[in-house]
Amino acid sequence: MLPSNTRLLVASVVLGLSVCLLSPAPVSAGSPSFTLFTSVNDGWGSTNTSLNNPGPPLLVYQGDNVTLALNGTDSGRNHNWFIDYDNDSRDDANEPNSPTFQDTAISWNFTASVNGTYFYRDRFNPTNAGQIEVRAGSPPPGGIDNSVLIAIGAVVAFVAVVALLFWLMRKKPASKPKPENK
Repeated sequence: MLPSNTRLLVASVVLGLSVCLLSPAPVSAGSPSFTLFTSVNDGWGSTNTSLNNPGPPLLVYQGDNVTLALNGTDSGRNHNWFIDYDNDSRDDANEPNSPTFQDTAISWNFTASVNGTYFYRDRFNPTNAGQIEVRAGSPPPGGIDNSVLIAIGAVVAFVAVVALLFWLMRKKPASKPKPENK
């Protein structure tokens, strides 16, 4: 059995590592930008030559201030980008909805406020759609998912504690001097 001060040290190390590894990262809003092109007949694309239906998937995080550069490729046709929260193919008052645009690019911002996966559509041609995912939380640092970092940290902490316990158990107690026989 380990002495009480060693047990206290091990418990403190484990608690300290757990607090560090499991503390949530501070949440901060990002500012992602996307350029989208659209045509009534061809759908959405990230370039004027990549139009497709469905359009390119978009990923943002709840609280992000999203900027869209919106471009129509069919001269003189009206377009309007919106997130279809209720999937009814209509732009409702509670759904982010860009100003109407044609073949002149516009820049438009909105705050991603409702997490989930939805379709974005063109109000004037709602069959043209793409998928937008609004994730809760904040983007992972350096592109690595936080759950991976937490798992790696937990493994490192576990190995460190096992190594410390092994080292403490292998340490030989100081031998007591034998009493002299008189």
